[in-house]
Amino acid sequence: MRRALAGAMAVGVAVLAVSALLYANASGTTWLAGRTSQLGDLDLVLTDAEVGQQRINQALLLAVDLEAGLTTTEVHADVIDHARRTLGAMTTRAEATSDPTVVELAATYAEGGFRLLDALAAGERTAAESIALGEVSLAQPALVEALAERRQTILAEVEHARSSAGITATGMGFVLALLLPVAMFAVYRALARRQVRQAERAARLASERELSRTKDEFIANVSHELRTPLTGIYGFAQVLEEGSLLDPETSYELVNLIIGQAAELSRMVDDLLTAARADADALSFEMQRVDLGAELVDVIPAFERFAGPIAVEGVLPMVLADPIRLRQVLRNLLANARNHGGPKLRIVTSVSGSRLECAVVDDGEGVPPELEERMFDRFVHAGDEPLRMGSVGLGLFVARLLVEGMGGELRYERAGGSSRFVVVLDLADPTGSQPVGLTEAKADG
Repeated sequence: MRRALAGAMAVGVAVLAVSALLYANASGTTWLAGRTSQLGDLDLVLTDAEVGQQRINQALLLAVDLEAGLTTTEVHADVIDHARRTLGAMTTRAEATSDPTVVELAATYAEGGFRLLDALAAGERTAAESIALGEVSLAQPALVEALAERRQTILAEVEHARSSAGITATGMGFVLALLLPVAMFAVYRALARRQVRQAERAARLASERELSRTKDEFIANVSHELRTPLTGIYGFAQVLEEGSLLDPETSYELVNLIIGQAAELSRMVDDLLTAARADADALSFEMQRVDLGAELVDVIPAFERFAGPIAVEGVLPMVLADPIRLRQVLRNLLANARNHGGPKLRIVTSVSGSRLECAVVDDGEGVPPELEERMFDRFVHAGDEPLRMGSVGLGLFVARLLVEGMGGELRYERAGGSSRFVVVLDLADPTGSQPVGLTEAKADG
């Protein structure tokens, strides 16, 4: 009788122990699921905040295009509408987090964003830019920082719970290994899948943080690079105003410097606007027969002011291209060769079948091997050196984007001690190409 009672008690204790362990595991799983859901809500708010800021930036850039007649009211209104919807979704998801700080910061950021978008919709670009530089530029980083801190707190809680659950799981695993091996296998699979999902989420968060850091660095660099030519233009103009106009030689030199700085500024702005139009899927091309020689005559003199003579070798036929986009490509490649290549620049053209190859060649050291695979990406520079004047890290990216948009290709070659950036375009008249020298090309233009 005593043995039977002892056996029954042992079985009862074992059943109670297993039940308690199962209940503890189920409670922990429920708690972890709640925390995972909170992390998901915070990730959604963070994504909406980043996307909303990108939409606002696109709307500001397109407002400049709208005033210049480079885009349409419909495209601008569509970007503004997308930005409003994103900010609305962000505030709704922020409320789902039940975090007062996140809710308040999201509401503040959304309020400033809506006022900025309303100003753009009303055509008040200056007021919109003032809002962007004021409350919006303060509210968005504050919201992102609050989201990051809240996520870190939850992750720390989850890590602590995981450590505690590990001890419990060891004892539970021992019991289940004796009683329910199949159940143990199922629990193991569930835990493994959960850990994989957590690792993937952590990797995505790290990637988003790196993207945010890169974007912040880019904005800081662009601000500096745009300010540099503006400061030069303003300073040279002041020198002219103060009396240098009476000295023709000095005046001519200062005017040349102003023209050079203005050209660099124009090229940087063109690259920024082109990248913004591409992101907004608003980049268009007007393909037509284009005289390559005339385009080179239009582009080369601005660079010969400072880089010296630039020889043109080969044929200068008619090609199929957008003349405005083609000039932007040539300017970007010549500026890249001037800033990063050797002092001797030349343009070499040749015909291959029904296509023209136009190469911008310099005698510099070439692109470092570690950058060759990424040279046509956005915001790529050599090492950690500061950006050179006239560079925002978009020149080669925009050049390839435009060439491919015109049905061609852009590639880099290194041969015979020279660097070659080769533009390949379709010929408009494959039988009408004749060798033309630089003097003849200028005369034709």
